[in-house]
Amino acid sequence: LFDGPLYTVHKILTAVRLAERLEQLLGREVTALFWNASNDHDWQEANHTHVIDVHNYLRRIELPERDDAPVSMEHRLLGSDVDAAFEQLTQLLPVSEFTPVLLEQVRKAYSADRTMAEAFEERIATCFADFNLLMVDASDPALCTLARPLFDRELTRSTEHNAVLQKQTSKVEAAGYSAQVSIAADAANVFYEDEKGRERLVRENGAWVLRRTKRRMSDGEVRALLADHPGRFSANVLLRPVVESALFPTLAYVAGPAETSYFAQLGCLFAEHEVGMPLVFPRASVTLVEHKVRKVLNKMNLQIADFRRPLQELTAQIVRDELPADVGEALASLQKAIDDGYEKLEQTAKAIDPTLKGPLGKAHNASQGQLRDAEKKILNHLKAKNEVVLEQVHKAAVNLFPDGAPQERVLTVIHYLARFGPELLPQIASKIDIRLDAPAPGWTGVDCT
Repeated sequence: LFDGPLYTVHKILTAVRLAERLEQLLGREVTALFWNASNDHDWQEANHTHVIDVHNYLRRIELPERDDAPVSMEHRLLGSDVDAAFEQLTQLLPVSEFTPVLLEQVRKAYSADRTMAEAFEERIATCFADFNLLMVDASDPALCTLARPLFDRELTRSTEHNAVLQKQTSKVEAAGYSAQVSIAADAANVFYEDEKGRERLVRENGAWVLRRTKRRMSDGEVRALLADHPGRFSANVLLRPVVESALFPTLAYVAGPAETSYFAQLGCLFAEHEVGMPLVFPRASVTLVEHKVRKVLNKMNLQIADFRRPLQELTAQIVRDELPADVGEALASLQKAIDDGYEKLEQTAKAIDPTLKGPLGKAHNASQGQLRDAEKKILNHLKAKNEVVLEQVHKAAVNLFPDGAPQERVLTVIHYLARFGPELLPQIASKIDIRLDAPAPGWTGVDCT
């Protein structure tokens, strides 16, 4: 919804910059290609976005849950609910010279009569119109027809392919890593979609069963549907990169951390389909630091990485750092005196009665508790004294790690386009440094033996 999280922008710009670098290196045309995964059906992932309002609070804009069939984004109409969501976006965005045009573009894309996939595709096309970027829709009839032989092969050899995937996954786990995607031995890496929704095909007693509705189809029926309606079939997360590379000559795949992990599992699936696996290139991870946030960082001598800690821990440390040296020394001295005094008392009291150790230990703990209470009172006074500073740190955290997660995984680019305009994207691109000078030595490809 409303362009999704920032990492989509960073991923596209990484691909654009990588294509430019490879074109220089190879002396032949290389172009970034964005694959719009319109046949994905995860509504809970797609139905929301986040912005920061003018009061510096994180706000979630969300379309309501749907109780109908889990249909793909190519069929998921936005409906009238998107009007209220757009009005909320309008109220939350900052007013600037860029806001009116931006909102007009967003309103045009996200209209009630359009699907989520159509709206998203238009926004990507608009945002990146000045970049060397091609875009395709996974549900394009021509692509579906071209991919039909690959799906046919996948259905025919689903058992063998899952065994290959499981073998590679076991190697990954044996090396000390976790599997990003679990392998189901009886399920094809293929989804089928009709008016009842998108479902994974599962092999059962020589036929196919749809995982959610438990509808049963013979192998012949599935093959006939694939021949007549190839657009009803789509790849799961493991097969999709294979389909992409089969349809387009792919030199490199720009991937986020999770995608990079599951590529470690599927190299041999590429080999099974006789498709060359692309090199995996990590997308740039970018944090946008506004001037108001930079001022807080400089004032408090903080780094962006400091905000990876829970905010409560960070603010507690800031308050503790404000504790005057002589107060800190007095507290430490008193702590040591209590510990040393009770230790000596317990040792000497043994001669009177060994059972005194228990009551004296309780008295020791009580004294330590009173000292902690005294320290807490001092820190609370410091916290109140530094309330303005801590509020600024909180605002910085909302911008850098909203809801405790990296900015790029939460906030939409629309939030920043409203503040800084379309020149923001070229500025981000200029900061993405593509380095190709350290290839892995001795790489010979995936071992599928």
